[in-house]
Amino acid sequence: QTKFGTEGDSVNDAEFQDVCDLIVGKAMEGYVRSEYGNLWETHQCRPHAYGHTWCPGYELPAGMLHGQAVGTDMGFGAYLSYVEGWVSEEEMHRVLKNISDCELSLYHPIMDDDEMVWKTHLGIVEKRGETHLGIVEKRGGNLCAPIPKPLGFSGYLNDMTKDMLAQRMHEYKELVSKYPRGGRGVEELCVEVGLEDPQSKKMQKRAAAEMGEAEVVAGKLELLAKLKDEGLLDEEQFKAQQQQVA
Repeated sequence: QTKFGTEGDSVNDAEFQDVCDLIVGKAMEGYVRSEYGNLWETHQCRPHAYGHTWCPGYELPAGMLHGQAVGTDMGFGAYLSYVEGWVSEEEMHRVLKNISDCELSLYHPIMDDDEMVWKTHLGIVEKRGETHLGIVEKRGGNLCAPIPKPLGFSGYLNDMTKDMLAQRMHEYKELVSKYPRGGRGVEELCVEVGLEDPQSKKMQKRAAAEMGEAEVVAGKLELLAKLKDEGLLDEEQFKAQQQQVA
């Protein structure tokens, strides 16, 4: 509610400010500690990538805020960790409740699109099958999805079939549907907080391209009609050319 002490009366509460600074500071310290020795991403054992495995494929099409999309991915990762036996059921629900209590999303209907989620899965495996250096270094196509193992530490899920991913996602949906708001977040979309829909520019560009194509077709048909009127095309030629243009 205070956005880590940046809004409301909290900005004048020195003790609360110290607590917020400590939380953010520890988060940043953990990030730097895990990433400092891997600045070129020469390996993909990156614990801070928790929540960034599957959501990149559906965040923009859904128009979700980044943090809301990451919440869905973190929740799903916690469920997968439970299924793997890496965290207890109680610990899994502790993660899910924390996400839900922060009014972040555990689920969005776009996650029902099995093909989209699997396409992202394959993209991650392909990306993580090579380094970001100039020389390609195959790593066996591991998924390297960081999930809790145990709570507070990271393990990495490397293998999952298309059918199993869909099954686990459907199980997860059933689980989180029992949470407040059916697992949905509060103000989970960009447009709900006054931001532009991330897909709007893409759609505008596509619409402009389609309009341009329509204008070209109309111009060609008009030219064919003019050629026919001037006797340069007979009826058969006109119809044949018209079908090709249309």
